[in-house]
Amino acid sequence: MNSEALYQDLKHKLGDVMPEAELILKAEVAAEVLRLKVERDAVILGHNYMEPALFHTVPDFQGDSPELSRRAAETDKPVIVFCGVRFMAETAKILNPARRCCCPRTEAAARWPRASRRRTFVPCARPTRACRSSPTSTPMPT
Repeated sequence: MNSEALYQDLKHKLGDVMPEAELILKAEVAAEVLRLKVERDAVILGHNYMEPALFHTVPDFQGDSPELSRRAAETDKPVIVFCGVRFMAETAKILNPARRCCCPRTEAAARWPRASRRRTFVPCARPTRACRSSPTSTPMPT
């Protein structure tokens, strides 16, 4: 699909919410991504997190994490591009160890894993036996 056809499709889907100049630019980007997809024999999985204009033009499959992981397991393409967050691409790689799996934005990450790394637990005054056995654990207060 060329950039003009992609632009018309985007204008129909997103013309009420996105400026025309942005639709034109996104259509050109999408056309280049689709060209590379064919050139590299890749499948593109698009998570609901994606930017709307690209979500509606680029992915072969769209959905949530479990659905896209199933699609990744079923594909016969040698390259899987997972447009979502990093752990989703890692899951696709686990399901497809022989295929190349990539995430276009390697810094993309879900909020919850980052939040869990912060020190959010208060150490308890008397550690339990289980807590004393693990030097890295931080026990929950009682």
